[in-house]
Amino acid sequence: EPLFRSRYLRLKMPRNFSNPGFLISFAIAEMLLLALVLPLLLVWLVYYHGGITWYSNPIDQISQPQFFNVHPFGMVFGFIIFLSQGILVYRVIPGPKMIIKIIHASFHLITAIFVILGVVAVWKFHTAAGYAHLYTLHSWMGMITLILFGLQFAFGFIYFLNGNVEEMKRLLMPVHRFLGCSVLVLSAVTCVAGINEKLGFGMGRHDPMINTSEGLQPATYEDKPPEAFVGNFLGVGICLAVAAVLFIVTRPSFQRDNSDATESEKEPINLSY
Repeated sequence: EPLFRSRYLRLKMPRNFSNPGFLISFAIAEMLLLALVLPLLLVWLVYYHGGITWYSNPIDQISQPQFFNVHPFGMVFGFIIFLSQGILVYRVIPGPKMIIKIIHASFHLITAIFVILGVVAVWKFHTAAGYAHLYTLHSWMGMITLILFGLQFAFGFIYFLNGNVEEMKRLLMPVHRFLGCSVLVLSAVTCVAGINEKLGFGMGRHDPMINTSEGLQPATYEDKPPEAFVGNFLGVGICLAVAAVLFIVTRPSFQRDNSDATESEKEPINLSY
């Protein structure tokens, strides 16, 4: 029996579970994890590192931590929040297939805007502060994620919103689905690497001073000050939220009924969303 008898929402009841709300439960769990990520991110950036501010000029303002904070803010909001919701719309939002496509594309467009802001901020900050570019593992992984997301975004708009290229859609659909999940996983790994890197560089304000042989010194990551726990829980929340998304989109019993889809969209694949 279908979970909902609606011509707009055609979500199948999970085959292996008697509870018809299993899909919705995991979707709610993912949203609750994001609700944990958001306050932790804001506490980390605002309370410990002075806030989030966009400067266009002069250089001495761009080199301030508040400007750098646009980078983690944009990346987490873009890749972790909006990209994950863009992937989930095919599972949890009712409506005709074309409407779902537009919502899916809109989430990706918002993701692109936040990501561009984050990249511009970190590039301008490094330039103004005299730091080297693209030398850490975090930055390398970030570039790979950006390139894959850019390809995914461009091909998605060119082909999947165009109804006249069915053969190309059929060829690209498995790649599109695989890249979507891959970009989400890479973005989570890159965010966690960035959090760890930032914590390793030094704690922000409001952390205690530690007695050392050289007198009072600012707390470091290994001293486990409160900020270290905020950053660690932020990373854990990001990973769990992404894991929940992957569970939902890779479970065949959560697939939508594709009776209103085109032939290229009906091609069976486990990573279908």
